[in-house]
Amino acid sequence: MLSALVYCPATHDHKQVTCEAIVRTLGALVPAIVEGILRDVVIVAVKIDSDLQHIADHAGCALIDANAPDHLFQQGIKAIRGRHVFVLRAGLIPESGFADELADCLVDRMASALMREQPQSLIERLLPNLAPVGGVLVSKEALLSQASMLKTGTSLAPFTRLVNSKKVLRSRLRRAQ
Repeated sequence: MLSALVYCPATHDHKQVTCEAIVRTLGALVPAIVEGILRDVVIVAVKIDSDLQHIADHAGCALIDANAPDHLFQQGIKAIRGRHVFVLRAGLIPESGFADELADCLVDRMASALMREQPQSLIERLLPNLAPVGGVLVSKEALLSQASMLKTGTSLAPFTRLVNSKKVLRSRLRRAQ
């Protein structure tokens, strides 16, 4: 089974992703939970407010924050129960059918894959592999081995280095409005 790690990055002006965007991200994960593909969800955030705590309580998610942001992912990874982890940036919504693709990766014994955002610019539309990575499927072992190297930020670049296959899922992520 698979676990999800939803992280709420601090942006360049240190504002969090809106709570509404986080709710939409969590709502998009429900089909994977219902189908039995997704086992648990852990939310990691640099700064936790009462609204985010309320959302996590109602969604049945674990909520992790850290006094030292450098240890945020280490604590989040330890809270995950599954052998494989789908790391997803809060505020992104997977297209329908993403759960089946993740399940196929696990059945095919592919422990890693990338999920890109929908192309936004003309260049990204012409060359879709230039679209930013918004989700990563990776084994928990790989995350634990590199946990000290993972830093909080706005991109998934540190996680993409853990992906040993260059499989890119067909499903895309769109930004919550």
